[in-house]
Amino acid sequence: MQIARYSAVKGAKLKANNRGEISIVSSLSKVKFCFMLLFWSVVFSICPVSLVKAQLTPERSLGTKNSIDPASAQLLIEETKGVKIADVFSLHAARSGMFSRKDIVLPSADKVRASASYFIGKSFQIERLDGNLLSFYYPTVKKPAMKSGEATADERGVTNALRANGSAITPTYILREIEAIEITGLGRLSSSYVRSRLEAATTAPLEQKRLLDALQMLQRDPLIESLSVEWAKGSSPGLGILKVDVLEADAFSVQLSSDNRRSPSVGSIRSQIQLSHKNFLGFGDRLDMSYVGTIGSNSLNNLSYTIPLNRRNGTLTFSHARSASRIITEPLDLLDIELKDSQYQLTYRQPLLQTPTEELTLGLTVSRHQLQTTMGWNDIGPFRLYEEANDQGELTLSILRFLTQYTQRSNQHILTLSSNFSLGIGAFGATVNDDTPDSRFLSWQGQANYLRLLAPDIILLLNSDLQLSNQALLSQEKFSVGGQLSVRGYRQGILQADNGFFASAELRFPILSIPEWQTKLQLAPFFDFGTVWSSSNSQQNIDTSTLFSVGLSFLLPVGNNFSARIDWGIPLVDLETGGNTLQENGIYFTIQYRPFN
Repeated sequence: MQIARYSAVKGAKLKANNRGEISIVSSLSKVKFCFMLLFWSVVFSICPVSLVKAQLTPERSLGTKNSIDPASAQLLIEETKGVKIADVFSLHAARSGMFSRKDIVLPSADKVRASASYFIGKSFQIERLDGNLLSFYYPTVKKPAMKSGEATADERGVTNALRANGSAITPTYILREIEAIEITGLGRLSSSYVRSRLEAATTAPLEQKRLLDALQMLQRDPLIESLSVEWAKGSSPGLGILKVDVLEADAFSVQLSSDNRRSPSVGSIRSQIQLSHKNFLGFGDRLDMSYVGTIGSNSLNNLSYTIPLNRRNGTLTFSHARSASRIITEPLDLLDIELKDSQYQLTYRQPLLQTPTEELTLGLTVSRHQLQTTMGWNDIGPFRLYEEANDQGELTLSILRFLTQYTQRSNQHILTLSSNFSLGIGAFGATVNDDTPDSRFLSWQGQANYLRLLAPDIILLLNSDLQLSNQALLSQEKFSVGGQLSVRGYRQGILQADNGFFASAELRFPILSIPEWQTKLQLAPFFDFGTVWSSSNSQQNIDTSTLFSVGLSFLLPVGNNFSARIDWGIPLVDLETGGNTLQENGIYFTIQYRPFN
């Protein structure tokens, strides 16, 4: 880019109109002034312009101290009495000392990229500037320019790079194609990860909306904390270079938590540690591991590795989980019954539609689930706890799951709809029975979640879950009701059946604000409903099939590191459990701590 120089018009005075705009009043005659304006316009047409570095000399009188700092190459603008932040520059054809793309520093401490240029005789007024200006527009669409801050453009293709209740005119530059993408600021993350996601949006013909969507989706990527974008002229007219500066997000995270969501039969209070690395080998792959322990159980709850497959965020995930549980409730604890559980899964997910407001994803999961029960009393060993298990107490399931998920979001709401077909097959050593449920089954589960911002800090949450099956299912595939994530006020999984429906409504609003802690104590009244029913060929009898509850939740988030929650549910349908744990008295709690956030 060629460089031109700016300085004040010698002998000129400033005059502010009733709109706060600034213009030049000179002692020259109008004819001479017009001649000078024509002359400098011709000069400008030959030399593309931008601000330049100069000596530290005042650029304007009248008590103003507008100057260009030679050390930082920053334009310093101070407020003039009676006039909001404003100034006028005149054009000179000097070609040394670049100022382009440095910061304009305002008295308000706001900063904005200064890649703009100004002409003699054209007034401008700056009232507010924020963000990074992007001087870009799509020539065949008469819409405002792509912007961050106050960049705009008219339909003639003249980009007004600074515009807030006034204007500053810059040269016309029609950008039709991106010839290169330059990426800076990355640490461990491969530049190809970022470049591949932008290349799909920068193919010719260049479309503003498509590129904007790609930038916003990249900004939302959990691997990226923030990004800034600049444009530079390419090797020939119509070509441009996209410069992207990326700040990586912290890839490693740890979460410690405790809650009472587990079944009382193995110990309701559990402790959990979760470790996650979102960029394990540097190309956007992810490694997750979590351990969960209760009084009667130890679980490698999840060990998974995810590989990104393509620039449309397709992924392949391998996961494994295993646990060993012992029944601790009386009198069954005397039998020393132990359950061992292991599961392997391979999941492929591929978004078909991805925009800043919508996402549609398809997925396929292949899983193998194996359970075995043993009894330590009298050294019995393998024990047939489930009717569907074999003589060694073993139960094996081979399952294909087909997932469809749709998400819609805006500044006011988030809507998520998901559909999951589960097809059990008799392959890979799966359990096959003649008269009792086995690994061969078909079921469907649908979920809907809706979050609505009713007012600042007031949130409405609606959740529902439905499962349908035309045959009897194994207990591992049944629909359960009761617990903190289902009908609160009842113990975890108190009702189970082949089919079921759950719905919940919750309203959250703050009741106490503590700015020093970066926290707001929230109150959330809720209503929960759940019902279950058996398939026609099931031999299960259900005495009570429907549960209702109302209650209150208290939520306390403290910054980004700590959060606590207590749910108190009041059951509206009496159901005797015989236990006396917190959850059987309608109280659930969750405490989470993230030390590195």
